[in-house]
Amino acid sequence: MERRLHEEADPHAGPDAPTETFGVVASDRPEAIPPSGDRRRPKAPKPADADADADAPARPAGRPTAAVPRPAPGELLAATGPDLLAGLGLIALAGVSWLAGQTALAVVVLLALGALALWRLASFDWVPADTMMRALTAGYGFAVLALIDADDANTPVRRVRRGGRYAVWYALPGDPMVHTAILMPSRGRISLTTSDNLVIPALGDGK
Repeated sequence: MERRLHEEADPHAGPDAPTETFGVVASDRPEAIPPSGDRRRPKAPKPADADADADAPARPAGRPTAAVPRPAPGELLAATGPDLLAGLGLIALAGVSWLAGQTALAVVVLLALGALALWRLASFDWVPADTMMRALTAGYGFAVLALIDADDANTPVRRVRRGGRYAVWYALPGDPMVHTAILMPSRGRISLTTSDNLVIPALGDGK
């Protein structure tokens, strides 16, 4: 049977022909040649903007706080005007009492005036509102329209106390819309936030 199959595959083959090549079919395909050279994948070209952004210097971001300048004499006078008038009234009352022979009343009034002055000095943790508005204009570059106490919106703000919360109405150059920010003053510095608790950066280096 093996011989018959071999004859069918090759009719001209003799009876003694080897049968090891049975079923081997010659292929017309050429022998595969391995590729030569480096088979690394080509890199995608880098956009021109990437090199420009890498070489460009980093833009300095504004500081989260701004400095508060020293109050001017006129600003201090405007902030302490009612207190000064009250002190002058007490001094006048003490003088009149002394002239009228009411020495005890004059002494009591003077002692009350001294205690009031010491209490004001001990609780000196405020900045005049005019100074604060000047600091906002210089530190943030906008025009301050109003400064409102968050706890008492009906009372005009004459002094801004450290640790308090105040609302600032301001306008940007070329923008007719009135914007609102929350002012949080600290010792010598101020910070502004939006209603979404985002910090408004100050202009320049914030010094």
